[in-house]
Amino acid sequence: MRMANPTSVYLLAFLPCASIITHVTAKQRNATVLVLGGGISGIAAAKTLSDLGIKDFVILEGTDRIGGRMRKMTFHNSTIELGANWIQGVKGNPIETLALKCGLHGKLENRSFVIRNESGFDTTKKGKMTLLKHDEDIIEKMQITRRKLKYEDISARVGLRLANWLPSIPEEMATEYFEYDFEYAVPPKYISLRTKIADNGTIHSAKGEQFFVTDSRGYVHIVDCLAGMFLEPRDSRLQLNTTVKEIKWNTKGVFVTSNDGDVYTADYALVTFSIGVLKSGLIRFTPELPNWKLEAIFKLNMVIYTKIFLKFPLKFWDDKEYILYASKIRGYYSMMQNLEADSRLPKGTNILLITVTGEESIRLEYQTNEQTKQEIMTVLRRMYGTSIPDPIDIYYPRWGLDKFFFGSWANLPIGISSNDYVNLQKPVGRVFFSGEATDELYNGYVHGGYFTGVNQAEKIAHCIQTGSCDNERNSH
Repeated sequence: MRMANPTSVYLLAFLPCASIITHVTAKQRNATVLVLGGGISGIAAAKTLSDLGIKDFVILEGTDRIGGRMRKMTFHNSTIELGANWIQGVKGNPIETLALKCGLHGKLENRSFVIRNESGFDTTKKGKMTLLKHDEDIIEKMQITRRKLKYEDISARVGLRLANWLPSIPEEMATEYFEYDFEYAVPPKYISLRTKIADNGTIHSAKGEQFFVTDSRGYVHIVDCLAGMFLEPRDSRLQLNTTVKEIKWNTKGVFVTSNDGDVYTADYALVTFSIGVLKSGLIRFTPELPNWKLEAIFKLNMVIYTKIFLKFPLKFWDDKEYILYASKIRGYYSMMQNLEADSRLPKGTNILLITVTGEESIRLEYQTNEQTKQEIMTVLRRMYGTSIPDPIDIYYPRWGLDKFFFGSWANLPIGISSNDYVNLQKPVGRVFFSGEATDELYNGYVHGGYFTGVNQAEKIAHCIQTGSCDNERNSH
């Protein structure tokens, strides 16, 4: 709720520590900059500050590790990626440069695939991938024209229909799912045509080759590596297990309180939290964020991209990289990945990866692993016969229920404007904002989080070093 008298809030926020802290174990710490969140955006921002000579910062991370939605785990002696897994548009992507510097291992995909129907027959040709690619070329020209003429935004579904793509059989739906849902985690009717417009072929775009990370240290290794470039072991400037509860702000500074009652004061703060967290209400801003900022935040929605890992006693599936299930129910366990293709994982690993998205992801988050396993086995036995073995184990994350993220990434909604993205990044008082969701061109991608972290850190450094920071509008 917006405070009636902001002045009283500002005074309260900067009263002596003793008058505020009631928790006997609470502590106070001061810094020039607080970086809130230890994902790729926060770590990239902190390194940028350090490189620019600003060493007096503190990173507050709610979990027991850095990396955010880059998360690995060991599953039957193999490293699996629960979140981010690809470096998209490898050529010129700064994440590629970082991966080379840090020695991150992976494989370039050729995206070979097979489609099998509900009876197990190979019906790949019915998927009409060549036709879809042709229609997408038409869409690209349509997008350029619409952008030049400043036409109203439309959904990718409308664009596809105008280009004569209208899937009518399960194989065509599976092909479309591969091209759209598997990439954006929602059906074309929820995807802005601006998504493709933003992907404008620059060296940093998501176009180009796909690098599938296979490193046993996990994709998160590049975040650890980046942190190691400017943080010492057990550096006190990195505070793990520190969940932010409240952010008090004004034009003179920032005052952050953790769930444990610890307080941190700073001249500036950078918020790198997911849009899901910002929308959740778990973090209180005092005063409340202005309407122009709230409007931009609440226009975005978090999508859920669920990766289901099944360990089997033996491999029985196709040798292609991708196996598509042509179900009459669109998106029902449609996407499978052979993790032994191109030696991503060693032969004999026998782990099958199945990806679901959107409403199916939401449904799976509220049912047991055993129920999900039974549904999957029904599908697999239709495809490969009743004699295939049951899995030894199953695991999948529930990103939508994770209080530190509330989803996988932010979707670019239909009708959002460039000005909305300006407002997403625009500071409020001395509170700045970054993260993949705030980047118009690369929202949803790791490099989007990286870019915004670097850019916002540079702006904060400019404010500190010149004493000039245009926050006049944002203090109202």
